[in-house]
Amino acid sequence: MTHILEICRQCGEVMEPVSPENTSPLVMRCQVCGHEEYREVQIAPPWPARPDCPRGDWQNAEPSRKKKALRKSLRPPISIDPLAKETVLPVGWILLWTMLVGFVLLVLVLL
Repeated sequence: MTHILEICRQCGEVMEPVSPENTSPLVMRCQVCGHEEYREVQIAPPWPARPDCPRGDWQNAEPSRKKKALRKSLRPPISIDPLAKETVLPVGWILLWTMLVGFVLLVLVLL
């Protein structure tokens, strides 16, 4: 089966790849008229799948205990102050209500 890139658009002759194998862009050159075409191609990654995951499902593989312990030791300690939530002022709501009251007062003054 002839791929559409293998036929020259100018003279109709067969084109041959000029670029190295497994590189992008793919460069095809006509051997008769010298016309070149470029295409971006998808290339498989050079690294193999993990050997401990024969299906290549390494993203969903269970991490080892050592990795879990390392991750847990690298986490910063978290302490939550129960009063911290109560002392936070909702600045956005205060600003919104201030603007609303100011708008209503402005409308009442102008009427």
